[in-house]
Amino acid sequence: MIKIYDTMSRDLREFVPIEDGKVKMYVCGPTVYNYIHVGNARSTVAFDTIRRYFEYRGYEVAYISNFTDVDDKIINRAKEEGITPQEVADKYIAAFRKDVTALGVKRATYHPRVVEFMADIIRFVEDLIEKGYAYESQGDVYFRVEKSHNYAKLANKSLEDLELGASGRTDEETARKENPVDFALWKAAKPGEISWDSPWGPGRPGWHIECSVMSTEILGDTIDIHGGGADLEFPHHTNEIAQSEAKTGKTFANYWMHNGFVNIDNVKMSKSLGNFITVHDALKTIDGQVLRFFFATQHYRKPINFTEKAVCDAEANLKYLKNTYEQPFIGTVDVGELQAFKDKFVVAMDEDFNTANGITVVFEMAKWINSGNYNANVKQALAAMLEVFGVDFVEEVLGDGVVEEVIDRFKFNLKNHNTEDAEKKKAALLRRNIVLHKTKYGLIWNYTNSINNEINNVIYHIEQAGHCLNEREILTGIPRNQYGRIIEQFLLSHLTNEFPLWTWKSSNRMQPDIQGCYGNNRIFIEIAYTKSNKLDSKFVHSMVNITEKISSEINPVIVLLLFGSEITSSLEESLNNFTILGAELGVTVIPKLIKLLDFDIEALIQKRQEARANRDFATADQIRDQLAAQGIKLLDTKDGVRWTRD
Repeated sequence: MIKIYDTMSRDLREFVPIEDGKVKMYVCGPTVYNYIHVGNARSTVAFDTIRRYFEYRGYEVAYISNFTDVDDKIINRAKEEGITPQEVADKYIAAFRKDVTALGVKRATYHPRVVEFMADIIRFVEDLIEKGYAYESQGDVYFRVEKSHNYAKLANKSLEDLELGASGRTDEETARKENPVDFALWKAAKPGEISWDSPWGPGRPGWHIECSVMSTEILGDTIDIHGGGADLEFPHHTNEIAQSEAKTGKTFANYWMHNGFVNIDNVKMSKSLGNFITVHDALKTIDGQVLRFFFATQHYRKPINFTEKAVCDAEANLKYLKNTYEQPFIGTVDVGELQAFKDKFVVAMDEDFNTANGITVVFEMAKWINSGNYNANVKQALAAMLEVFGVDFVEEVLGDGVVEEVIDRFKFNLKNHNTEDAEKKKAALLRRNIVLHKTKYGLIWNYTNSINNEINNVIYHIEQAGHCLNEREILTGIPRNQYGRIIEQFLLSHLTNEFPLWTWKSSNRMQPDIQGCYGNNRIFIEIAYTKSNKLDSKFVHSMVNITEKISSEINPVIVLLLFGSEITSSLEESLNNFTILGAELGVTVIPKLIKLLDFDIEALIQKRQEARANRDFATADQIRDQLAAQGIKLLDTKDGVRWTRD
C-alpha cells in the first residue's frame, strides 16, 4: 500500500487512484529560457523516480510534464540573443532533452507546450469571466481571489495575511486590479511583444493559467497527483487550484507533492552568490548516471546538499553496484531469501517513495549477492530495483530517436489505413516493453513492466556471457579471426545449460548463428565483429530470411550481438536502420555489444601512442598506469607495442 505525503493535508495518506491500476500525474516543467540548473534537475529526477516506482508496482502512469514556452523571461532572452521567442524556446527545449537524457530521465507520456493550447487558454479565461471569477481591466484579465474558497490553503496561508502584505503596493498594475492580491490570467501585449488575438485584445496568458489548462485538457478535471518544487506551492500551485476549481467545480488534484531544495556546500543556490550550477556545466565533469544516482537515492522531500564529497560517494557506491551486477552467476539461490529482499524493498518505497531506505535494501541485497547468491532471477530482480532509481548498467545501443522513427512509421501506416503493417510495428515495440497509447493529442508511448520474462531472461544471460568471456579469459591465445566462432560455441553451450527447456541450435551460413525456441518464442542471434565489412549484408540477409518463415503466432526477437570495444557513429546509424527495418518486417531487433577486454586494451594502447607522438607524456603515463592496474604489462619493441597479462 503506497502512502504519499500530501502537501495539502500535511500528512501521509494512502494512495487511492481515480481509476484502478492507473495514475494521472502532472509535474510542472521548465520555463525554457536557459539551461536547467541542478535544482531543476533534482525535481525532474525526483518525480521521474516516483513515476518509475509506480510502474515497478504495476501501475500504468500517464505522466505529463509541460514546457513553458511563453513567458517574460523568454521574451527578454530573445532580445538578448537577437532571435525570436520561439527560437529561444526550441533551443532550450533541445538542451533540456539532452541534459535529462544524460540523467536517465524517461520521456514524459506527453510534453505539452503552451503555444499548442492558446485557444483552450482563451476559452478557459472566458469561462471564468462568465462565472464571475475573473474580470477584464485595460486589456488584462485578473482572477478575483476573494471569491476562491480556502485560497492559499496549500501554502498554509490565509487571504487576510496576503491582503495585508499587499496593501502597500502602489504600482501601475496594482492600480488596475480590484484587489492587490488578484493575479493575471491574461496580459495585454506591450509594443513589439509576441501576442495572440483574444476578446480582450492582443496579449498572452499568465503563467499560472497555462498549467491549469494543459492539465485539465489532457488528463481531465481531476488528476491523481500534481507535483513540483517546494517553491511552487505559492503562488503557482495555489493559483492553479483557485482557477481550476473555480472553472470546473471539482477538486483539481487529489494529492500534492513537492520536492526539497538543493544547497551548494550548505548554502542555498542562487545566482547572486555565484554558486549557481547548470546541468549543462555539471555534466562536463560528472558522469550523468552518477549525478542521477546522487539525486535519486535521497528522499525527494528533504533538502539535498550538493558537495564534491557527496558526488564522489555516489560514484563509489554506483561502482560497487555495477561490479555486483556484472559479476558471473554463482551459488545456489534460496528463492525465499530473494523474495524477502523484494518485499523489504516494497515496504521501504511504499512509505512516501523513501528512496534512501529503498537503496539501503538494494545494498543489503548486493552484500547477499556477493556472498554467493547470484543467478538470472536475482539479476533480473536487482535490475528492476535499480531501474526505479534510473540506473541501467546495460549499455543500450539504441536511443529514443529510433523508437520515435518506428512510431512515426506506425502513424503513417494508420493514416493510410495499412493496419497490417501498423500492427507489425506495434508488436515489435511491445516486445521491447514499449506500449503505445492513443490520446486526443496524438500517439504517445511509455515503457512498461516486462512483457515477456522468458525472452528477457535469455537477454540477461546473453549479456552475462560477455562478462564471462572476459572473466575467464576464454579468448586468450585465440587468433582474432576465430573470435566469432569461439563466442558462438561458448554462447550456445551457455544458453543450453541455463535454459534446458528451450531448444537451441547452431546454424549454417544461410541461417542465424544461433536459434532458440520455446513455445511461441523465437530468438535468433547473429554474431559479428564491430569492424566487419560484411556486417550490414549479414544482418539484413538474416532478417529477411527469418521474416519469410515466421507466422503471426510466433513471437520473434533478433539479437544482433556485436563484439569489439565500441560502437562508432556510422555503426550506430546502421543498427538504428536495422531496428527500423525489423519493425517494418514485424520482428523486434535488439542490438547488444560485448565489450571485449582485448579490444579495450588495444584502444588504450593506441591512445597512449598518440599521446606520446604529441609529446603529451602525462596522458601517456596515466594510460600506462591504468593498464598496469589491470595487470597489463607493456613492452616497446621495434615492431610496435606488445602487451601481456600478469
